[in-house]
Amino acid sequence: HLRRFGARSLGAQLFSQRGMRREAFEIACANLHPQGLTWARRSVFHVQHQPLLVQEVFLPACRLGSL
Repeated sequence: HLRRFGARSLGAQLFSQRGMRREAFEIACANLHPQGLTWARRSVFHVQHQPLLVQEVFLPACRLGSL
């Protein structure tokens, strides 16, 4: 069903669903790179009685010239 999203973001699609329920965030921090700590969070959305785990990892800023 993800193909039907078109140009809409996952967040826009999830929050437009009637009856959508979101569980509490789980937050983690890890030392994965020399620039410092990396933060991540995840939560489970329930849409049409189906669970969907969404996880976000917040990477450090990068310079465009380094790509």
